[in-house]
Amino acid sequence: MAVLVNQPSTLALTGTWADGTALPKTTMVTSSAHDAEWQRAWDQDGVQRNIIACITLPLDDVRAHAAGGVAELRADVLAISATGRADTTGQLALDVPTDDDDPLFAERLTINDRGDQLGVDGVLVPTVHVHYALLADTALFADLGLDPAGVHVYEQHAFVEGADCSGWAANQQGRDRTAATRYTVTSEQRTVAGRVRNVTIVDGDVSLDRTMPSGWQGQFCVRLTAVDAPLGGVASTVGDGATLALRGVSLRGPRTADYAVGVALDGTGFPAEWQLRTEWRSEATGALCVSASLSSDGSAEQRDATCAASARVAPEGMIVTLTARDPAGEELPLMAIRVPVNTAYCNLDDPYGYLADGCSTGFSLPLELPLAAGPARGAPESVRVVLQVSRTAVAGALWRDPSHAWAIGPLTSFAL
Repeated sequence: MAVLVNQPSTLALTGTWADGTALPKTTMVTSSAHDAEWQRAWDQDGVQRNIIACITLPLDDVRAHAAGGVAELRADVLAISATGRADTTGQLALDVPTDDDDPLFAERLTINDRGDQLGVDGVLVPTVHVHYALLADTALFADLGLDPAGVHVYEQHAFVEGADCSGWAANQQGRDRTAATRYTVTSEQRTVAGRVRNVTIVDGDVSLDRTMPSGWQGQFCVRLTAVDAPLGGVASTVGDGATLALRGVSLRGPRTADYAVGVALDGTGFPAEWQLRTEWRSEATGALCVSASLSSDGSAEQRDATCAASARVAPEGMIVTLTARDPAGEELPLMAIRVPVNTAYCNLDDPYGYLADGCSTGFSLPLELPLAAGPARGAPESVRVVLQVSRTAVAGALWRDPSHAWAIGPLTSFAL
């Protein structure tokens, strides 16, 4: 572990492992040689350089707190210098080699979030990044009775709701909510443990179903299968090939804000025989809800209508169009207004949260719209409506309940 500071310091390191065990308090200091170089740069050039303090935690100590090959540590660092104190905190995940680590991976499988990426259709899509590197000449292929010279490795992945990775891989349980995938595969030679090895590097972005509700959760699973002859498709490798690895993580998305945009007739001035057609749409996806016709007619009165949608489907804003229709069926356009959509999350303890105003709850806007041909058709000169915007963003706390953020659990191996 390394800590960068801006001047020679003594650092006190404390922390808590994910299993609740406290890390014994440890002192870290910057080296005397680095301190002297820092002082020279400060005295001669007036430059305050960064200086590093390092510490190595014994592998056996880290391994005792690991689950699935990963140990998570919440670390607190207190730096004490000649000019004051600085307190900082952070969280890190340590990859822990185990005695029975399989020789398949040159770089272990990692699964991270890419946040909400803007799709080609203008909708924000939850996206997961997958990375790993395989030893293409691993002895594992021969151990499985495969011909190493002709091995083909197939990958399957899924974001599964309602089942774990074993149920998905063995019995097709759960619902796969992946939508699209873009992968890059490259090959290179590396020196691994003193030997030149052939390595295949895989990087992929997996887009999830954009219609999932706020706070979705499930298991993201990756299965690698090997055969020593090319088959007709990935599906046929499941029963005929050898499973090299079945890994997965628990995955939970943030609580994206939801919008309810309503239009209501204000007062009694709207003629009973007229209608006010209301439409909601997004430039990217088109209609967001079924259009509604408002009327003050006592026999079929509907004075308000509301459209509800996730902020993800209209990040550029929701467009509300109002059109008046007279008794003869002729339409008079009144207004088209773009309601701004805020995709920020509600972080109650984020000191910079006010910049994004992720906890805003919406607004109400009274409007008086001119009805140019109204008087000639027995209608008033204007129409009074109220635009009501309700924004719902469930609050999360940065460390105590990070419901505003992605949550990815430790990598777990599953058995078939």
